[in-house]
Amino acid sequence: MMYEPRVLIGTPIYDKKEYALETQLRHVRKIDYSNYEQVFFDNSKSDKFYYKLKEKGLKVVRVPRGRNSREAVANSMNRMFMYALDNGYDYCLVLENDLYPDPKIIKRLLSHNKSVVASYYFIGTDKGEARLQELIKQVKQHEITKEQFSNETKGLFYKTPCIFVKDIKKESNFIGTRRLTRREGVSMFRTGLRKVHGAGLGATLIKRGVMMRFKFYTDSRFKSKHPDVYFYADLEDAKVPVYLDTSIVVPHQPTDWHSVKDR
Repeated sequence: MMYEPRVLIGTPIYDKKEYALETQLRHVRKIDYSNYEQVFFDNSKSDKFYYKLKEKGLKVVRVPRGRNSREAVANSMNRMFMYALDNGYDYCLVLENDLYPDPKIIKRLLSHNKSVVASYYFIGTDKGEARLQELIKQVKQHEITKEQFSNETKGLFYKTPCIFVKDIKKESNFIGTRRLTRREGVSMFRTGLRKVHGAGLGATLIKRGVMMRFKFYTDSRFKSKHPDVYFYADLEDAKVPVYLDTSIVVPHQPTDWHSVKDR
């Protein structure tokens, strides 16, 4: 019998994401793979949600939230890696609480035999997308100018693939990355396994060796940069390639990022 690598499905979660929990659990139960376990890493401000998850029979690890969401992400990811290493897992599938995996996700990502393989998914909300489409229509009908369109779309949280590339022009201001434009990201869909600088961690398979070598962190240099930016920069510096599986869109149901108060 062929050996199936042990996979930890590590799910960072906090109480504001409870709306997605039951839907994700239904999807995870349908995963076509026998050697996995899902563990939640709760970084809520209080213990109340932790005990609620425990009452549901879920495996949960309590993680301190820290001063803001960036520290919460770093704390959760580092605790997740520690758990995976201490318990002998070969891989960690980071699965954020508001993404809904397809049944073949583990087999599909494992088949690439890479150290880091991310999944293709969109960030943004239906509300932001609807507003974007309304503005596009207004431009086409000459109801607003292109300048007005540009001003109206600033900060609008509409649907776009979560893929990052290096951006040399901005290196003097912050770690030199930018998210692909919507058009660039959409053009990558179903173009096979792609090497990228980085992608959203929402459904990313990470090999044990990477978990042993790299940590998540944030610092005071870049107030708007989350730990995944530093993580991908460190991988590139160490010449560890990152890949993106573009064969399928993993459904994502995020809240509006601007509603997060402790960004």
